[in-house]
Amino acid sequence: MNIFGYLQKLGKALMQPFAGKVKKSAATEDLSATQSPGQTQQVAAAVSQETVKKDTALFARQCLKVLGGHQNVTQIDACVTRLRLTLKDTASVSDDRIKALGAAAVVRVGDKNLQIVVGPQAEIIADEMKKIPVTDDLANVEVSA
Repeated sequence: MNIFGYLQKLGKALMQPFAGKVKKSAATEDLSATQSPGQTQQVAAAVSQETVKKDTALFARQCLKVLGGHQNVTQIDACVTRLRLTLKDTASVSDDRIKALGAAAVVRVGDKNLQIVVGPQAEIIADEMKKIPVTDDLANVEVSA
């Protein structure tokens, strides 16, 4: 097992007991009244991570569609918590649409690079994206507006 695999398992193990509590409190309380803005963002990010974890293969297909498909994506890579992507055209990519899929954040690095913060499952999602054949038609993949 490489270091990324180890960190991924460690991240999952550490988040497992915490994720259920965050999800429950986020669904039942108005957090803006009891927490600072930074804490509220952390809770929202943890809840959106649950969306990504549910089906990494579906998230990978949706993400690839929002990014413009294989025609726009020239390189797919991952670090511990981020998808690292090189694109032909980053201007055509909507940060809001990516976040609507469940990503915690989008970071633009230079003219051609984009990083999508998805949590410790980033490597799994990157692998799923790489598995999608270039010939696959992503037109039938549903993406929320």
